[in-house]
Amino acid sequence: MSNDGRTVRRLQNADAVVDAVLDLIAEGNLRPGGAEIAERSGVSLRSLFRYFDDLDALAETAVARQTARKDHLFQPLDPTGDLDTRVQRLVDHRLGLWQEVGPVVRAVRVRAPLRPAVIDAIEHRYEQLRDQVRALFPEADAEQAVAIDLLTGFEALERLEGDRRARRLLRRAVAAVLAG
Repeated sequence: MSNDGRTVRRLQNADAVVDAVLDLIAEGNLRPGGAEIAERSGVSLRSLFRYFDDLDALAETAVARQTARKDHLFQPLDPTGDLDTRVQRLVDHRLGLWQEVGPVVRAVRVRAPLRPAVIDAIEHRYEQLRDQVRALFPEADAEQAVAIDLLTGFEALERLEGDRRARRLLRRAVAAVLAG
């Protein structure tokens, strides 16, 4: 096999390892071990650690991949419509967002909370979520915008996960904040 072939194979294997981490996390395993990741990806444990220095570096790479894949979910929301429509749009979006990224957010908190690149990525996402609120509700003052951001942020969504009343509760809470 040529050097180019080995390079391609190495990149494919590294991608398989990252995909395995994301799959395991999505299945609820927030701290998959090296052996589990190697088995899922089809590479040896030794190869896994040739591709990544340690499991935290692998987690950082997985976060970067997930960030790129889910970037569209953090873009501005359509600011048109009456207040009720915009409240519904925000709540529906945030609940869908949590379904998409919740497992990785949980894993990041467990696996790599002190890695500078991960901290920067998380802060960037929080800023994007704050921007969504400000753009969607220009009539909100600064305190209202912060309250809405807190009500619909990851921590609140995690607490409401599985609660069949979540959508209704969030709509009522956001509408109440905006009512002043």
